[in-house]
Amino acid sequence: MIFSEVLPLVNTAEEAILLALLIYRGVAHRLPVFCFYLVWNLGSSALIMPMFHVLSSSRYLRLYMATFTLDALFELAVLAELGWVALRYSRVRAPRRLALLLLLVLATLLVWSLAKWAAPQNIPRLYQFFIHQQQAVTIFRVAVLLTIAWWSWLQDLHWPEEALWVAAGIGFYSIVELGVSIAHTRQSYGGSYQHLDDVMFFSYLGTLNYWVLMFATKKEK
Repeated sequence: MIFSEVLPLVNTAEEAILLALLIYRGVAHRLPVFCFYLVWNLGSSALIMPMFHVLSSSRYLRLYMATFTLDALFELAVLAELGWVALRYSRVRAPRRLALLLLLVLATLLVWSLAKWAAPQNIPRLYQFFIHQQQAVTIFRVAVLLTIAWWSWLQDLHWPEEALWVAAGIGFYSIVELGVSIAHTRQSYGGSYQHLDDVMFFSYLGTLNYWVLMFATKKEK
């Protein structure tokens, strides 16, 4: 119980440290969407954590699903910002929408082939719906990352180190989350199921530590 309550606080503290570091380093004006995403995470955590002890499990899950959806939209906005930053840094014209759409469709089909739309049957329908929602968001996020990677390779884009660090971090925990989602489709709900969720949590915590380390040791030019 203490373990599950302390870890979210550690996560929130890491995000606060990272945000303060980005502001101090002057990164906020270069990656404003990413910084606003951290502000959103801090605000939503401040709302969600106390509600765990106040709301019923079903109401808490509905609230969590709503914040999860907004969180996913913020993450897509961050990825769009990273792509735009790489464009400006490389001084090339924006790609045609059709080319990007085709790359996104191919990436989505590739990732989709790795996962199966399944959820444990021994849980309520609302929980099953949330698992499907997690799977959909994870698949689409990884597909967008693959699209950006392919597009960068095709255009021979050069990335500024700050944007590359953020993209690498998002890519790492997105791949871990995809692996966990695939493993979930082959499990029944229980202890091992929740242990895999802990792996997902630690991957994000590790990403936060990576970002803090990279931005803290960044040499001023």
